[in-house]
Amino acid sequence: MLQFNMRNRIFALLFALGTLTGCKNAEDYFSEGQNLSLDGNYPRAIVKYKMAIQKNQYLKDSYIQMGICYEYMNQYDSALQAYDGLLKLYPDNTAANYYSGISKYRQQKYTEAISYYDRAMESKGGFHASDTGSIQTLIDLFKDNFESENAEFDIPSREILFDRAMAHYKSGKFKNACDDYSNCVLQNYNPGTSYYMIGLCRLARKEIKYARKAFFQASNYGDSLAIKKLSFLENPNTGSRNVARKKA
Repeated sequence: MLQFNMRNRIFALLFALGTLTGCKNAEDYFSEGQNLSLDGNYPRAIVKYKMAIQKNQYLKDSYIQMGICYEYMNQYDSALQAYDGLLKLYPDNTAANYYSGISKYRQQKYTEAISYYDRAMESKGGFHASDTGSIQTLIDLFKDNFESENAEFDIPSREILFDRAMAHYKSGKFKNACDDYSNCVLQNYNPGTSYYMIGLCRLARKEIKYARKAFFQASNYGDSLAIKKLSFLENPNTGSRNVARKKA
């Protein structure tokens, strides 16, 4: 009799646990995933995000957070699959395109990264990076200052421009990189680094005068690398003198 009662209690407990689990919705699993991610337990967090998606495939943040967890583990192909799952539902989702660009960049696939960054910018209404003087450009630059309730508008243009600029630079598209960094400067976004990178782009294009000016502006923001570059450019014969000494 005692054994029978114990068995009934176990069955009742299992049934209760199953009922509680069944009552969880997508947001519950998503919240659990966030807590696990904050603790650095990315594999378990991913499981929770997948369960959230099974409950509600339209919960956008689950795809994004799952992809970010894969990125933390340097599993960029898996991250791209997570973002692609969201892009299949919402091809114009800014965040999914942006983070896909980051994953491609970290795989050193810079041209593909640029393509994703372009789509992210287009999803925010488009942007003409080469035109830094028009009123429309200024409106485009500062439209991120207005809050939006849409999840696909949660990545500021300045962040996309900055990361796209680096991808342009890495792929040897120095003019495009310069345009993007110039727009970052207009928004006062990482101005020191932006000016420094403009200087590197100018150097690559053998525009020494403009490179020197960019490094000088970067040095005003305390960029130590710019200060070193500026010092070298102010003494252009230093390198040749050192070579001459070695020959002697």
